[in-house]
Formats: sequence, structure tokens, C-alpha cells
Amino acid sequence: MKKRGVIGIALIILLSAMVYSFYDQMQLKTYGDVLENMLNEDESITEISIIDYKTDRYFSSDNSEIVEKFTIELLNMDMKRDNNTPLRYDYVIFLHTNKGNKYDIAVGLSSVEFGYDGRFTLINENTLYANIEKANIEWEPARSQ
Repeated sequence: MKKRGVIGIALIILLSAMVYSFYDQMQLKTYGDVLENMLNEDESITEISIIDYKTDRYFSSDNSEIVEKFTIELLNMDMKRDNNTPLRYDYVIFLHTNKGNKYDIAVGLSSVEFGYDGRFTLINENTLYANIEKANIEWEPARSQ
């Protein structure tokens, strides 16, 4: 009878670990996954705007190369859902679409928050943050937007 109890407890622990592992894996996404779920099938990003809160600057462009730098180039950036950690952000990106929609992404050094899908911690390098930092773009004072 004791063996049954031990086996039962072991099975419960094993099942709990499997459920937790499955739940934890479901929290993993890529930047591309979120963008794909965010946009409708016939919707595309046509313009990007960025507000830099560190230096109080603003940037906006409909240049397809610049739009790709903040979208297509980052599709495989790995993230893990983390709505519990406070986000400290330096930038907010607005993605404007051909359907007149505007989606926002708050970007911090180690995490991002999509107004559409919540907050994520970056698993590896935050390529989005790095792309903003090293982008050769012409900033304007934020008050002129």
C-alpha cells in the first residue's frame, strides 16, 4: 500500500512538472510572432515613429528600409512573456499601417511591451534597442512632433 502512495505522489509531481514546463514554453515568443498576430492579414506597416525619452527626441519615417530595420530584421528576436517585472523604457515605437492603425511598443534595455500583447523579457540581446541606438536617423526635438 505504501508503494502505491509513493508512486501516486511521484506521478503527481511528474505531471505538475510537465504542466509547468508546457506553460513555461507557451510563454516563449519571437518578435515576429507578436507582429504576425497583431496585424490583420491584409495589413502592412507603412511608417514608423520613435520617441526617445532619454534625450527628448522624435523620429518618423515611411522609408521602407528604415521600417524593415525595426520589423523584418528582428522577426527572430526571442522573448519570454513577463508581465510581472516593471518595464523601464527609453523608447516608444509606433508602427503605422496601411489600414490606419497605430501599434505601440515600449522598448527598454532588457524588455519590451507591446500595447497589443503585453510585456516580454528578451532572452538574448535586445536587437530592437540596439537598432534604435545605432540607427543613422535624423532626430527632431520631441516638442516639434
